[in-house]
Amino acid sequence: KVIFKYGNLGMPPLFGHGHLNPLSINISDDAGLLTYDSSTYSYINDPDLRKFFRSSVAQNMPLRYLKEKPIQESLFSWSSDYQSDLISFFQFDDADIFSAETNAFSGSRINRTIIHKKEFLVIIDESSSDKFSSNWHLMDTRLSDVKFYQFSKCEYDLKILKPEIKKS
Repeated sequence: KVIFKYGNLGMPPLFGHGHLNPLSINISDDAGLLTYDSSTYSYINDPDLRKFFRSSVAQNMPLRYLKEKPIQESLFSWSSDYQSDLISFFQFDDADIFSAETNAFSGSRINRTIIHKKEFLVIIDESSSDKFSSNWHLMDTRLSDVKFYQFSKCEYDLKILKPEIKKS
């Protein structure tokens, strides 16, 4: 199962209750979650943790190395919205293919395409800038179930990646 978010930030005019998570996905299978969403964490405890959990680095999404376009102005509001749109969706007998893009990062449009079949999932992230990465929050207990590959258009090379595990 794939949950793919491509909507806008939050409720206007202050974009309240929004998380900076355009193009984020959460993935599960019959055995449970493979990725997890940071969610809100808390409404009352540590304001710095709440700010972190609402930011793009706490989500399963492409990241732009420049500044995030909307700025968190308070624990509940943002400076502006961003635009995210579904570009295409195709349903076949054995696969679904969908693509969306966002302008949530200054100076760049980021596109995520997902090819979903029962046996596998392919996620293709592209940017109008070459300075971006994809961020993943994986369930520690499921790391052996997931294989990561990275393709370099410059070198036309496919590499197998091992996830870097960061303990906080």
